[in-house]
Amino acid sequence: MVKIFASAFVCDLIGTSLMFCQATVKFQLNFHSGCGYLALLIMGLHLFWAIMALKYHGQTEKYFHRLSLLAWLIWLVAFLSGVPRA
Repeated sequence: MVKIFASAFVCDLIGTSLMFCQATVKFQLNFHSGCGYLALLIMGLHLFWAIMALKYHGQTEKYFHRLSLLAWLIWLVAFLSGVPRA
């Protein structure tokens, strides 16, 4: 699962980089971009924590699941805030 998560994180970084390159405005700090960059940061920390949870069992695993929910919620807000409104 950690290998899949690492692959997904790399794909997310590549996708974000490609969207950045295609954007007409190179950088604009707004709610969507702020949440997106925060989500990427938390996903990177989350991946690091997953690796540590595999290496050192115990309390690390317990707190990992709490962070997982937080990381997913922030990612979901970033994702949904980029959906165009009709």
